Amino acid sequence: MKKLLTMLTAMLMLISVLGAAYAIKDPIEFQGEFPFSEEPITLDVFSMRGVYAQGDFNELECWKWLKDKTNISLNFEAYTDDIIEEKLALKLVSNKLPDLFFKCAMDSSNVLKYAQDGAIIPITAYLEEYAPHFYYQIENDPSLKAFLTMSDGEIYGFNYIVSASNFMTPPVFVNGEWLAELGYDEVPEDLGELKELFIKVRDTDLNKNGEKDEVPLIATSLDNLYRLFSGAFGINTRGRTSVYIDIDDNGELRYIPTSDGYKKLLKYFNELYVEGLMYQEIFDSSIANMTAVGEQNRIFMGKGSQHYVGPTYKDKFIGVNSIFKGPDGYQLNADVGNPIFAMNTFITPENKYPEETVRLIDYFYSKEGVELMFAGFEGVTFERNEKGNPVYNDYVQNNPDGLLNEEVLGKYIPWGGGANPSMAEDHVFGENMYSDVEKAVCKERLKYGPEVVWGKFNYTDEEYQRLSIIENDINTYINEMRAKFITGDADLDADWEEYINTLNRMGLEELFTIYKSGLDAYEKAIAE
Repeated sequence: MKKLLTMLTAMLMLISVLGAAYAIKDPIEFQGEFPFSEEPITLDVFSMRGVYAQGDFNELECWKWLKDKTNISLNFEAYTDDIIEEKLALKLVSNKLPDLFFKCAMDSSNVLKYAQDGAIIPITAYLEEYAPHFYYQIENDPSLKAFLTMSDGEIYGFNYIVSASNFMTPPVFVNGEWLAELGYDEVPEDLGELKELFIKVRDTDLNKNGEKDEVPLIATSLDNLYRLFSGAFGINTRGRTSVYIDIDDNGELRYIPTSDGYKKLLKYFNELYVEGLMYQEIFDSSIANMTAVGEQNRIFMGKGSQHYVGPTYKDKFIGVNSIFKGPDGYQLNADVGNPIFAMNTFITPENKYPEETVRLIDYFYSKEGVELMFAGFEGVTFERNEKGNPVYNDYVQNNPDGLLNEEVLGKYIPWGGGANPSMAEDHVFGENMYSDVEKAVCKERLKYGPEVVWGKFNYTDEEYQRLSIIENDINTYINEMRAKFITGDADLDADWEEYINTLNRMGLEELFTIYKSGLDAYEKAIAE
């Protein structure tokens, strides 16, 4: 009965995952009026600049446009994402704070810490009046409100909301020509049958180069493969954001890395790895690795964007709609994320214009502001399709100077690099960042996701302090042993008990108790 209930949940086609898991809405039309300030004002801003930003970050065309519309000038001190963490930490404890931290992602523990230190101020009291677009999302999604609200009851920052279907569950692709050559119409759902298909790929010279060098299964990381298959073993039942805990068949909180389902998944991965059915460099894989293998015409099935396989053969790949079914009958797409990303934009006590600043940032959560953040300017970087949605124009997609899309846009808008106080959703991001094939397969796979997808939990200051002491060591050990179990350097049967005992000695019981406290607070906040 337990297993049947799990399978029924996974197969429930009538409930939209998006509606059941969270309630993020489409951005609403701009509700305010320009300008945001009667008199010209200037804000000093400390910011991350993405790797694709072109030239002086102060000179982006969007800042010039916003200055004209809002009467607010922005003076940036900006650093690339490879050094921003160090620079941000120094700035937060300096004697010269900016007016605004922009695109500076912080986890909730640091938000609470720097709020208590007085480096950032609460914005709760400003939201309803001065941030109608952001407030609209908060009021409609209790999980967003729960995430943003710290243990002192205040909201301190604007966060990134990534609700485009393509980001909520990644696409999976297979070489359609090779699949047909092997006599298959589609990729099997049953993991045993899938393994048999992989063996055929391994033993057939499908690329006709005289070598058996085909790679049956590849991804940009081991974590990506893990998330693709975990639902087939009945684990990660609350989506991919909750990596280490979920709810089991009995409705109880479970620590995933000590569960039977986790052990069975590692056994399956061990078989794939040892038998040469999985990319042998998976522990050090990356987009660059995957593209290099793809350009050699060696990939059969992969997880990730279609362009990861490289331009030469990408059109041979078709979407995989199959949701894999494990040995115990579990069939769930557990690789579904929560759209609520970290807070990244904060006002400091140095800011003399908090109301105007809140209005400015809130603009990026309106429909027009989303279009500006991610598409730029109509007639310059985008046109509108038949649905009225922005679509990057030829200047962006086929740039005469050979620039990538992101490089062209980096002259106009700041979204590159992530950590944006805005919404990456379907009407802009979905139209531009993925192919039609990718969009179709993502939307289909979303139908089989968990009924409930957890976001990140918030904790008390004391709990954060304990997590900082024990969590990293435990997670590092888990990842080390995962690799050893998969490669066979550790034996799943002989070494499993000692693996569990080691975790217990490292403080697993306390860690689990803290996680339980975080879940209790999360569920209480959602219910309020």
